[in-house]
Amino acid sequence: MKKMLITSLLLTMACSLFSQKPSPTFDVEWNLDNDSKTILSNGKNLKPEEIPQHAQVNIKISKSGSSNIISITIDPISGAPLPLSSTLFAKVPINFTIKNQKLSGIPQNLKYPFTIKVELEGKTEGLTLTLGDSNPPPPNLPSINLLNGLSYNCTSQTQDFPDLCNKIIPKNAILLLDCSTDISGRSILVRKSGKDKCDVKKNARYLRKGDYVKIYLWNFNPYRYNAIVNNQQIDASFQNATETTGGFSPPKSGGGPSANSTNLSEATPIKKLQTYAQAAMQLETFIRIVKESTRPNSVCLEQNKARILDTINRYGLENDPDITTLYTSIGADSAKYTKEYKQAQRFAPALAEMKLLSYDLETSILPVQVKSFDKIIFTVELKDKKTNTLVKKEEYEYLIIGGLKVDQSYGLAINNLQDEQYTLKSVTINDATKSLILTEPRRTNVAVGLSTITHFYYRAGFVNFGPSIGTMIDILPTERFRLLAGGSLMFFDGRHRISLDGGFSIGNAKFLAANQKPGEYLVNGEQLNLIDQLKSGWYIGISYNIPIIKREIQDATPSK
Repeated sequence: MKKMLITSLLLTMACSLFSQKPSPTFDVEWNLDNDSKTILSNGKNLKPEEIPQHAQVNIKISKSGSSNIISITIDPISGAPLPLSSTLFAKVPINFTIKNQKLSGIPQNLKYPFTIKVELEGKTEGLTLTLGDSNPPPPNLPSINLLNGLSYNCTSQTQDFPDLCNKIIPKNAILLLDCSTDISGRSILVRKSGKDKCDVKKNARYLRKGDYVKIYLWNFNPYRYNAIVNNQQIDASFQNATETTGGFSPPKSGGGPSANSTNLSEATPIKKLQTYAQAAMQLETFIRIVKESTRPNSVCLEQNKARILDTINRYGLENDPDITTLYTSIGADSAKYTKEYKQAQRFAPALAEMKLLSYDLETSILPVQVKSFDKIIFTVELKDKKTNTLVKKEEYEYLIIGGLKVDQSYGLAINNLQDEQYTLKSVTINDATKSLILTEPRRTNVAVGLSTITHFYYRAGFVNFGPSIGTMIDILPTERFRLLAGGSLMFFDGRHRISLDGGFSIGNAKFLAANQKPGEYLVNGEQLNLIDQLKSGWYIGISYNIPIIKREIQDATPSK
């Protein structure tokens, strides 16, 4: 199989090489004595105007008279006539060749038709040889194809997004929500923190309290789907759509002729009319594809639009052509092209509609002001316009930064406030028995209990820190009530807030009365006198935060 493929490829290359036609060759003899011209090609006599623009022309200039040649010039594409070197006509006959509009030794392209002038000694007027037709037939312009090279699947490409910085003022934000039907949960947050500073974050997690957030939909097909944001129907507005590619990357190349190709301005009226008709139908096809797409992609759409406009420009098509005048200029044969005329009339409306196509649209809802809550959620639903069936539902959740917050949490804690432990030891002194007060090691140095903590803090995002106060009930080793004061380090992931707490604990603990001290003796049957004393110590703990305000999620209804 591999050998067959290689053989087929070699045969194709060989056929291609042998089938290439060489440039046509023309032999021109110009006799200056009687100004006669003879032009031959493949043994056939031709007229001077039959020599094409791109050909090899072998020119032979002869004379037998006594008049010497003063100069020979040939016209370039622009500028003054170019003189041939005098060494060229020092001997007669004179031979030189024009090939593909070039003459050996002259860098400029020659003007077509080729004009060669000879001045002779003793002659008041020179002789002129013109080779080629000054009114060549119109070029065979290739048929236009606006759909060539377009891409409708950019899922494997790096996603770009439009530049929205010029649409917002400082301390305001634009939230670009991705409505792709094949990709979930992507968003772009664009915020101006200063006059000239624009912050752009992909898949941002935070919004700032006090900001007004405008919602934009990205990769959204408003022609096929309805969008519902937080239970509000969105009306797609096209008034801000532009004819440019916004912040998207332009295509690398377009379809149709290259920049150096002959454009439509040189074509016949019939060819122009046919081209406008073809372009109109192709634009309508593109518009239909865009509106029916189930996988809208803003980048693909804008690049395809730019590619189409590039092809239109390089063909020389006008944005609003006078199709009626073009049609009547055909003359007597115009009736044969009525169908093309009707199709061409749809070109300008189709082009205007194509320029306004967009998959990234500003929603019609008012901006949402971010308030002092833990988080805010935007819910986007896509429903089919025809069937009203739900196509996709996506939630975009953001933590709120900024604003003071008071929360309550419950947990476990330990403190070092403990009752002192004492014992009495009988000692005989001078035949008298006394009791010596001794300090006994504590059974434990810490107490374990349940805590409730009130936090005061400024929302900073995932990690928050602030002062806290609370109470604690010791469970082990004995039940005691404590007051707590200190600080808390809180971690919040949008659903749960865990707090590490620490500081001072204040409460009662049993110590010896003032009249008794360790190392002293009790006499006359005295007993240990333990009394409650207010003491302070340290505490550490961990707690789970439960907001005092139950409604921790902001209602994302637009501000009135």
